[in-house]
Order: sequence, then structure tokens, then C-alpha cells
Amino acid sequence: MVRVTRRHALQIGSGGLLGAFAGCSTFSQEPSPDPSFSHIDAVNKTSTPRTLHVLILRGDDPVYSASREMPPPEPEDDYNFVHFDGLPETVGNHVLYAWRDSQPTAEWRRFDFSEFSRKYGFDENPDACIGLFIQITDVSSDQEGEISIYGDPEAEGCPTRTSEDAN
Repeated sequence: MVRVTRRHALQIGSGGLLGAFAGCSTFSQEPSPDPSFSHIDAVNKTSTPRTLHVLILRGDDPVYSASREMPPPEPEDDYNFVHFDGLPETVGNHVLYAWRDSQPTAEWRRFDFSEFSRKYGFDENPDACIGLFIQITDVSSDQEGEISIYGDPEAEGCPTRTSEDAN
């Protein structure tokens, strides 16, 4: 029978502890914060009143949903802009879907916030702020209304972040 001394037991035990904590070093990075989300503004450039629907998902979970009536432009005005309220403060792995009236899901427009963030290097910018502009335009004489979504990588109006928000 092998006799284990107290010194030998401590040496074995301390080696195991070091191995257990080897992955917990300064090499681990905190994930960068999600970009702030400023606004969604929309305009109907068709001659027909429209209803614009917006859905934002994080993974498979809905985090925002709203519908807004979109009047056609007035002859004396250029366009009537509509603002969406109650948006999430940040958008990381989020996807936005927008559609008009009772448009089938196959025709919904998609905006992927994570792709947009990568394109503009937001994963390296904790002060990143995104805004969206959605427009409905006529694509032909059938007046169906095409939806376009434009991201603004230099949006204003995002909440000011504190160091606690970044963690």
C-alpha cells in the first residue's frame, strides 16, 4: 500500500486547483455591448393610405411589435413622416421585419441589426447608435407599394451610456 504524506497530498491538490482555474485568466474578454437604438421613422410615398407593420425579434422571441397608419403625401407637403415609439433601447442579435397592409410573409422586408453592426464595426464601438428609416414607394402603375429599409449608422438620440451599461 502506498502511503500518501500530507505534503504529497497538498502538492497534488494545489496542482488540480491550478488546472481548474487555468481557463479563468485575463485572456477572457467581456462581450461588447449591443448598439443603442435611436428611432424608426417611416414615410408613405404612394398615393394610397397604407398600414405599416413592424416586428423586432431577438432570436425567436418578439421584443417589439407595432402598426402605424401611413397617410399618403399631402399636395402642399412633401411627406408625412410617422415615428414609432416604445422601441428597445439596444439591438444586438435582433432582426426587424416590416410589411405593409396584409402583405404575405414571403414579401416582408428584413433588416438584420447584427449584419449592419458588423458592416460598420459597431462591435468595437461601445457608443454605437443605430436608427432606421422605412419608406413605402410605388414600384409600378399597379400601386402595390414597395418597402425599403435604410439603416443610419450615425443616428442621434440614443440614450447616453454609463460604464455600468457596458457591462
